[in-house]
Amino acid sequence: MRRIILYPVRFTPTAMLIMAMCITLLVCACTQKMSVAPPLNDNDRTVTIAPRPALPQLPVLTYHRVKPDLDNHMNVEPARFRTHMQFLHDHGYTPISLDTWCDAVENGMPLPSKPVIITFDDGWRDQYDYALPILDAFGFKAVFYAYTSVVGNPGTMTWEQLRDLARRGHTIACHSATHSDLVRWFAHEDQAA
Repeated sequence: MRRIILYPVRFTPTAMLIMAMCITLLVCACTQKMSVAPPLNDNDRTVTIAPRPALPQLPVLTYHRVKPDLDNHMNVEPARFRTHMQFLHDHGYTPISLDTWCDAVENGMPLPSKPVIITFDDGWRDQYDYALPILDAFGFKAVFYAYTSVVGNPGTMTWEQLRDLARRGHTIACHSATHSDLVRWFAHEDQAA
């Protein structure tokens, strides 16, 4: 018999508040009395729900840094990134936006036969300098997540670069304001809570 050992994790008050709000929203959403279809007549109270068609598999490739020097495990060299994009191209993958995926899930809109989402986290400048020309070479679009408190700082993209990405058809999304680690304590939080 396998034993599962659970190690306690102590969350900050901020993290607990966010989790409580999410759970409250989820419970409220799941317990609302909602009709899925009107009854056929006053005597017939049965409802038939058509099964939702199965969604295709969707790979999501997430990158952090694309730069020549590999100083940690989250970096990929531009040549390796080009190899990844070449593989997608050669094997018939079509990068799609998050909006396209949501339209397929929510509204049944058609997807290409091999969809993929390419994302970049944190808004690093090297994504603009190294990854963007490679994406452009293949005609691929991606989602760039930036956290707003560092936009324009050394090593990160500027607001103008983010606008340029959007003008080129890429999606710009918020990765949070500060990229906080919700397991660590903030100075203003009472650690005894």
